Amino acid sequence: MEQWMKDFEDLRDRYAGKEIWVLGAGPSLDDFPDGFFDDKISITVNGSFLGIPNATYFHFYHGVFIPWVIKLNPDFLGKCIIAWPIGEIEEFKNEEWWQKIKNEPIYMDRPPGPSTKDDFKRVVSSIIKKERCEYRMNGTVAHLAIEIAAVLGAKKITVIDCKGVASKYKGHAQRGRMSEFYKEIPGYIYSLKEQTFDPYYIIPLGISWLAGIFGKYGIEVRRFYYGKGYEEIEVIK
Repeated sequence: MEQWMKDFEDLRDRYAGKEIWVLGAGPSLDDFPDGFFDDKISITVNGSFLGIPNATYFHFYHGVFIPWVIKLNPDFLGKCIIAWPIGEIEEFKNEEWWQKIKNEPIYMDRPPGPSTKDDFKRVVSSIIKKERCEYRMNGTVAHLAIEIAAVLGAKKITVIDCKGVASKYKGHAQRGRMSEFYKEIPGYIYSLKEQTFDPYYIIPLGISWLAGIFGKYGIEVRRFYYGKGYEEIEVIK
């Protein structure tokens, strides 16, 4: 980690014993009334911060989101937890806006490439031991957001959407400025046909693995649906 970077590890156990909500950008986010998450500790995933700007933290690694955070409120940069392999930051180093804001967000380490169940086990073991590690994901930063919640000290991690799938009508929520973003960045949405292939299988699989691994340490990972309540996540062996 570069010396100028704010270190994610400094947030460890900030919310020890609390419930932390991980908010995906999928269609079910639209089911929640305005203000529902205002009194909750929450982490948005990718573009969902545009629908839930009052979230505790914004999490992503795609650089395309940073100008949108600035549009929303430059002060929000301080609650962005960005998972970038350090080399990927190089593509922005000559951008004027990057030079102005690079010290503001919080950074966490993640290696490039896919992850196995054993990789997730090693990460969870390190989190429980309160050790620094390279956090892992498989096709989605939702996996990282769950790991972030655990590092923050969550005893319960509640996941909204984060399934990596879409309906035939829409692939993401429409609330706030989310629809505006996805119209401007149409390539960010994959077709239904593409969703029958990786990484769409490994997205829910990774969440299932994390639910099972964290569960062994007494950290509960569940889904929540507005109007229905909590739902257990099936643990796939």
